[in-house]
Amino acid sequence: MNNNEVSRAQKRQLSLALRFNELRTRIIMVPEWKVLLALAYDGPKTMFELSKSVDIAYPAVHKATKCLEQLRWVKIIRRGMSAKNMPVKIYGLTKEGLLWMFSRLSDPVTIGHSRTALRSHAKSETMMALRGL
Repeated sequence: MNNNEVSRAQKRQLSLALRFNELRTRIIMVPEWKVLLALAYDGPKTMFELSKSVDIAYPAVHKATKCLEQLRWVKIIRRGMSAKNMPVKIYGLTKEGLLWMFSRLSDPVTIGHSRTALRSHAKSETMMALRGL
């Protein structure tokens, strides 16, 4: 590797670190938390499956997912076709999204918010979700 390639790699690392640090303080709303926790706990899902698993309306899941996709915390893992022959996108967490969640879950105040975000789940399921992250 020459010096030019090393400096590019270092610049990229620095850029990613600065972006992560900038986004680390970002506050997200309850639907975004629910989507992040559902994807971390249950793995990749379609928006319809997310809507059912976190018990919020599909439009709210759609808006939350699009917001998280813009932040690059969620991405399309694969595309497929539904039973009704309609295109389906399956979403999953990115490394940045998972890192952001870990950085927020270390704060006791945030853990309380995430429990509230999963209010529709049973208490034991919420605890399992938090431990599973």
